[in-house]
Amino acid sequence: MKLTIGWWKARDGSKWHVDWAGPCMAVGHNEVGECRIWRSDGIATSGNDSKDLTSPWTEPMHSPVPKGLSMRDWFAGMALSNRNVEEHSGLKWADYVADQAYAIADAMLKAREK
Repeated sequence: MKLTIGWWKARDGSKWHVDWAGPCMAVGHNEVGECRIWRSDGIATSGNDSKDLTSPWTEPMHSPVPKGLSMRDWFAGMALSNRNVEEHSGLKWADYVADQAYAIADAMLKAREK
């Protein structure tokens, strides 16, 4: 087995994301932000064999979209997070940014259908 970028299951059942995988080593993190280094075959370099990566994660991932938000709302919020709206003030600018965020969200939803 050779590690590739993506979610992996550790020997103890925990879930780890390999962020970078090179010819000799890989680096990643878990869902709470802990970081680890593994050999390219999945063996943890810390000596803690419970964190050895054993297989790609195959269980369904839960949605990052919080309850109560639509996918469109989530995409619009993500689009807004990339904009510096503090540079400008005024209602017209805020309306423009909101319209653009939802236009980006609509385009993302359309792209998902392809």
